[in-house]
Amino acid sequence: MSVETPVVVLLVDDEEDISSGIADYINHKYKGFFDAHAIFGKDEIEARTLDLAKRSKPDVVVMDLVLNCIDGVTLTTRLKDRFPEMEVLFLTGCPQNDELRQRAEETGFPSLLKPCNGREVVAKLKEILEK
Repeated sequence: MSVETPVVVLLVDDEEDISSGIADYINHKYKGFFDAHAIFGKDEIEARTLDLAKRSKPDVVVMDLVLNCIDGVTLTTRLKDRFPEMEVLFLTGCPQNDELRQRAEETGFPSLLKPCNGREVVAKLKEILEK
């Protein structure tokens, strides 16, 4: 798989170690192929995500399902309204089939169970992009 410009990846998770850790791994190991940006924290995550997306124009978002102020499915829907071609990968720490997990499954977008590492995320991103 080759690209002329890096694939812009937006990682959104309220836990800094997850989104920043994965973004750092991706930017270090896959420099030139991926350009990863992390959004984390509990305050104003929706506004900060939409602002960074507007500036970075992501090709893919890696979205935690459970965020502090908004759920990941709702925030992803708002992103997809602005960037309809954007691909999506959900992250979840709750494997049980609750309402939010079911809503995520209904979108048809793939997901990974947390905890996961950068290598697992990159493998899934490559799979998504090769479709």
